Parts: sequence; C-alpha cells; structure tokens
Amino acid sequence: MAQFSYACENNADIILRSCSGYNTRWALCVMEGALPPQVSGPDAVVIDFGTNDATVPHLPSSASFQHVSVSEYKENLKKMIKWSKSLRTSNGDAPIVVLVSPAPVDEKARAVWAESKYLAMKGLKSLPDNYPKGITDRKNSLQEKYALVAAEAAKECGADVFINMYKSFFEHTNDPSPYFCDGLHYSRAGQDLHYAIFAREVELQAPKFW
Repeated sequence: MAQFSYACENNADIILRSCSGYNTRWALCVMEGALPPQVSGPDAVVIDFGTNDATVPHLPSSASFQHVSVSEYKENLKKMIKWSKSLRTSNGDAPIVVLVSPAPVDEKARAVWAESKYLAMKGLKSLPDNYPKGITDRKNSLQEKYALVAAEAAKECGADVFINMYKSFFEHTNDPSPYFCDGLHYSRAGQDLHYAIFAREVELQAPKFW
C-alpha cells in the first residue's frame, strides 16, 4: 500500500492501518478505531486480510496461533465490508469498498524458513533425523481456499471491487519464488507485482475512483 500512497500523494490522503501479524478476528477488535476523529468518512476502504487467517492449523508449538477457520474468516470479512459501507463520505455517499484476497506463498522457501527458525530456537547446527522435512506454516492449497471464500464474501455483501490476488499472481507466473523474501513476505518484485495487480483491477472495476 506504500506504492498506492505514493501514487495518490497529489490528490488523496491515504490512511494506513496495517497491523503486523493480525488476522481478521483481531482486526475486528480495532476496526472502529481505525479512523482519526477528524476524518468524517473515507472515499474508499481497502480490506486486505487472509494470509494470517490461513495459517496451517494444528502445528506444534505456537505456529498456528494466527489461524482462523475459513467459515469465521468469511463472516469476519462480511462484517468488515458492512461496517465500511456504513460509513459516509463528505457527500453523504457510501465509500468504495475494495476487498483483496490472500496472495500465494512460496512453500519451499517457507519450509526453509521454518527449519532455520527451529535450529535457532533449539541452538542446533543441523536438523535431527526425526525433524519433519518440508513442514511449513503456509500452504497454497489453503491460500487458494481462503481467496475463494473472500470472493463469496465480496459478492454477498456488495464490495465494489474484488481482487483475487492468488489467482492474479499465478496468471503472471508459475514460480512465486522471486516475489517473496522468506516465502511469505514480499520482496521488492512482489511488492511491485501486488501493486500492479491492485491498480489494474481498481481501474477496471471502479474507474471513477481511480
């Protein structure tokens, strides 16, 4: 969203309310306090959640603490959309609501990250023989599932723009590895691609806003 803020710096004020590590359940607890008191109502609201909700459940230790079931995730998104549409712009209109689905992940890189974290936590130099190779806290099968549910929430609650970031990424590439620095968080190339998809879809689906 930093690139979006830069693109709009001459004609709009962008209020970023990114909460590191948050899922939709936690975001709902702070959503109503997201706007500064002096802001009467935004012209648009961008809702971009899901990758943390889609954390693989039932992993050892605390690795799954961010997980939210797919059914709760959908209901939480619907609450977010409805709340956003209840706001009013300075003209008395409802804001444009943009819902962005989870993007894919690089599972191989995420497994390597998990291995390095395990070694650091245990103070080891090599993995024990019983370590479950390939274990990861994110899987594309779940990312895709949550993206499809996000589409349902957008349709049911009348979001003005829906961006299936998972599908759009794979329309661009079959290899997500250059777009992530640890399998989960974007590299610069990933940031650029995310913004390009975002800008294209908003322009196509809500040209008056863009």
